[in-house]
Amino acid sequence: MEKIMNHQRAALRNWLRENDYPETAHSDIEASAWNDDELFDANGHEYLVLTDKQADQRAADDIRECLWAFNYDFVAGHSKAAAAIDEDSYQKMQSVQCENFNVFVEAIIDDMKHFIDDAISADGRGHFLSTYDGEEHEAKANGKTFFIYQTN
Repeated sequence: MEKIMNHQRAALRNWLRENDYPETAHSDIEASAWNDDELFDANGHEYLVLTDKQADQRAADDIRECLWAFNYDFVAGHSKAAAAIDEDSYQKMQSVQCENFNVFVEAIIDDMKHFIDDAISADGRGHFLSTYDGEEHEAKANGKTFFIYQTN
């Protein structure tokens, strides 16, 4: 685990040096206090640094947690049941239930993998993983590719 964290730190350092912080040293990047092995603090910001597989999994997990927030048209395009509900009724349930509406949306989606793939295709993984600016950045370190998401 320590070896991958060093690769992640190196990738983040490389990306920071190429962008806003050219003087960033490896020692300037610390593990986050949030007990997440892929989350790092550097230069007063927090960054999620993931492999492609990790980014796919984290984006899928995030999408599953926020199904309730997807607009009616997107859900209806992936659900025979949602298409049978009028948009106003759906939006009323959505606005009243908020996060509790997630269970309902999950139950009516016909193919969750297809839904997730379409969501990522439409908005990109950065939309779901970068709470700061919705962007995904790519950096290499030691022959490995990592994806960086600023979270604050």
